[in-house]
Amino acid sequence: MPSNRPLPEFDQPADWIAEALIIAPALPTVATAVGDCEIRSHEVMWSERQEPMQMQGSGPGIYSTLIPEPAHMRFSASHRITTKVRNAMFEDARNIAMQRFARVASLTSLITGHLGFPPEAAVRFATMAPADDASNRVGDLVEVRGHAMPIMPMDGPLLTLVTAAYRSASSDQRLGQLIDIWYEADSRAGLAFTVDDRQDVVIRFTKVLEGVGDAMRPGKPALGAEAQTERKSAIDDLATVLNRKPELDEAMQAVRNANSIIRSTGLESEWAKIASAGVALGLPAGDIELASRAYKQRSAEGLAHFGFGDVKQSDVDSARRAAHSYLTVYLRKTS
Repeated sequence: MPSNRPLPEFDQPADWIAEALIIAPALPTVATAVGDCEIRSHEVMWSERQEPMQMQGSGPGIYSTLIPEPAHMRFSASHRITTKVRNAMFEDARNIAMQRFARVASLTSLITGHLGFPPEAAVRFATMAPADDASNRVGDLVEVRGHAMPIMPMDGPLLTLVTAAYRSASSDQRLGQLIDIWYEADSRAGLAFTVDDRQDVVIRFTKVLEGVGDAMRPGKPALGAEAQTERKSAIDDLATVLNRKPELDEAMQAVRNANSIIRSTGLESEWAKIASAGVALGLPAGDIELASRAYKQRSAEGLAHFGFGDVKQSDVDSARRAAHSYLTVYLRKTS
């Protein structure tokens, strides 16, 4: 029953409890704590069907759920995730809670290793309430309708791995940021319908590649001799043009040309770090090639300016698979 007590002032620090719906490849069948969050099954329904049943899966032990054919299912489960945020203003508390929820969902997805249609994991419709009066909520959870997906139970070993990874992401700022970028990119990948949308998603996934590369080889990558020569030549050419005091259009074009060369040589150096990280992680050559394809698209002329790139859905898929491969293996090594 709703509470009649007034809410805390939104611009004053208070203790809050947040709740959201969570979607992930693996979820618990009973109330389960993951770090400072708790997941519980709110509602499970199953209706008998006459259609034949078919076992589906994406690798050994990934899914054991029976899926009715045809595609629509009369099985549904609503899982809720909650957390408490202390001494924070309303909007800050909501952002903290959503970050925690997204990390739990993403880590569950990454650790199971499954990569299906994006988003692989999601959090929807967070509500907030004072920690000492949970019925006094701001907003409400509503039913989510969408494509059905099989869910495996979050058993003991998987729960241990997810909890350990969640703690690592909480204490390791770089790892936490990588998980956050992955979640944001994967959420947007399922809604990428225009060139600009796809361009934005590719850049976000390559940020994951860059982050893993930086983590495996800290520090600014050194430019190779060839790249240094290219840069020096570009700067000399620019100086020659500007010394002639040309018309504005010619001067601007010379600056663009020099900037393009300087930018591309820097990205090539960054790519060397990413490729080296892939080898150090023991990734298959095919996954490193996917990363190369994604990064070439990322460094293509015009991609830094929305509306000028030529990014296809296949480029998004390559970037997503590459980022997933790098991040899942890096996660296993660091958690």
